Amino acid sequence: GIFISPFGDVELDPGDTIALSSSGAPVLNNSGGDSVRLYDADGNLVDEISYSDDTVEGVSYGRKQDAGSEFVWFLPSAVSRGGSNRCEVTNGEWCASDLVEALDEAESGDVVELLSDVSVSQQANLGSGVTLDGNGYTLSASFPKNGNSNNSAIGIVGENGVEINDLVVDGTGTLPWPDHLHGINI
Repeated sequence: GIFISPFGDVELDPGDTIALSSSGAPVLNNSGGDSVRLYDADGNLVDEISYSDDTVEGVSYGRKQDAGSEFVWFLPSAVSRGGSNRCEVTNGEWCASDLVEALDEAESGDVVELLSDVSVSQQANLGSGVTLDGNGYTLSASFPKNGNSNNSAIGIVGENGVEINDLVVDGTGTLPWPDHLHGINI
């Protein structure tokens, strides 16, 4: 098919990707709603996505799964410019590939879900009112403890309403006792 852009026609083969940026380019409107349309060589509309004026700087908008129908916001850790996005952690509205980043962005009432096994390189902290749904996946910690604020795979820092469901936590890593981590620290 042919992608028509202000930069000229760009030919895409099936499975190809193209990354568009609003930074310095007249392609996308990052200060309000806009649409991106894909046409075939005959000028027929093949696909279209519109987004609202509540865009957030520094995040991307794309398909949750390649060729899927659901679009979500991607936090910086999940964006692979020009390739497949990595949605390993989600709250239904956005995706991330880094659990620490996802939990930092989570607000009270959010349910953060794992979509695969994940590893953290520092303690992942759960705040008040946040639910972490492991969906049966494993959270592994790959760092040595270094003080009371970074001594477990998961730290509960919220005052109330924190939930962890269906999650396997491996906080031991490869270090012997007493250097290995706690799984969950409350």
